[in-house]
Amino acid sequence: MWSRFKFFGIVICAFGFFVAGLANGQENAQLPRYLLPVGRKLKYSSLSQSSGTSPMRVNGTTEILVVGENADGSRRLVVRVGQSFTQIINGQTHSEPEEITVGWVDLYPDGRVAADTPVNMRIDPASFMPLLPADSKQWKDGWSFDNATRLSIADYSAQPASSGDFVFKSSESGVMSSLYQTTGETTFHFDRSKGVISGAEGESTQQYGIQSQDTTTLTLDSDETVPPEQAEQIGKEYAVFFKSADAYDAKLETIAQNPQDVDRILAEAKSILADADVTATRPEVKSRIQEMLQNHDAESQFEKQTAQQISGVLNKPAFDFETTDIDGKPVKLIDLRGKVVLLDFWYRGCGWCMYAMPQIKQIATDFKDQPVAVLGMNTDADEKNARLVIDIQQLNYPTLKAADLPAKFGVGGFPTLILIDQMGVVRRVHVGWSPTLREDIGAQIQSLLNQPPTAALGSN
Repeated sequence: MWSRFKFFGIVICAFGFFVAGLANGQENAQLPRYLLPVGRKLKYSSLSQSSGTSPMRVNGTTEILVVGENADGSRRLVVRVGQSFTQIINGQTHSEPEEITVGWVDLYPDGRVAADTPVNMRIDPASFMPLLPADSKQWKDGWSFDNATRLSIADYSAQPASSGDFVFKSSESGVMSSLYQTTGETTFHFDRSKGVISGAEGESTQQYGIQSQDTTTLTLDSDETVPPEQAEQIGKEYAVFFKSADAYDAKLETIAQNPQDVDRILAEAKSILADADVTATRPEVKSRIQEMLQNHDAESQFEKQTAQQISGVLNKPAFDFETTDIDGKPVKLIDLRGKVVLLDFWYRGCGWCMYAMPQIKQIATDFKDQPVAVLGMNTDADEKNARLVIDIQQLNYPTLKAADLPAKFGVGGFPTLILIDQMGVVRRVHVGWSPTLREDIGAQIQSLLNQPPTAALGSN
């Protein structure tokens, strides 16, 4: 399940290097660094194949264009990631159309990502230009990259190389590996003369859910140069596109607060893309906009279904459930009247649920001394799965047995967060992971705390 969807366009990687026999005074001069002149255009392809119970093949592409150099020495990269899946189920081959994501990242030549780079879980900069060793000590002793957002740790060790390449091996660990019982080792090749990753090969396994053994290869297919002034112009158009894409996403997010207006909101969101398509002139940018327009039409029905589910519970009295926590202690929602209640519906096999949990923990800490109850609503049939997650994630709020409750709260996807005011009325339904989940939900909790409970019942 989880590891089977990894490919080199999204998997977390970092690279090191090995050079034997260098004098101490020469080592830092030999540290590998990415060569990122404006106009450089790279294209990688990857192939992941699984030999598990339901064999799967994942073809991936990653295209990178350097569109600018920032004053702090970082470079602005525009990245396009595509992936397509082919799976054999009961002897039948099932294929899905290519999924495409476009984003940007500001990256330093040593692989550090600038702090203001937006979090995009489908585009991981460390997969194509990962962190390089900062000094000769890291080069000799190895180094680690702890990605708190992805709950993953990569440990790297230099390997001898017979050619001019730097060769590195990575081993993955961390929360996600523990939760899904995965292992993974990858050998990477850094072309010193080109200043880029030239290829990689890896193996991984998964024991939780669908057991699998996977092999993955990464290949640098092309290394071209676009005239710098042309690359800069493409970058400017992409900047406008990304602004429109952000506005589009923000518009869709308002459906959760106004599900009755879903048709209007969908039309307004589509018009944002249509306007961007009119103003764009570069073929590269127009094709990305048109891809989003196609996806919009394909996903509108899903948005409407989600809106219908939310309409059934939003601004209505919450279902007064009675259940027990993971240790068998009775819990009744009615006993929490006078408190703001946050319900987090999750199950072990939901990777996005796992990504959201650190922020839910932060919310619980933020409001620990206030009349707020944060409750994990676990839907796993096997209690062992819930306990494993509680232990590995070190949850600091109660976990309830909620297998029979998702339908009562209109839950159609995971994770789903239900925010209930002091009078027991549902005031917010949030579906999915967000990098600003803590801030967004926290602000709404604070808003409910600031208004009198008697006013909450009639508020919107």
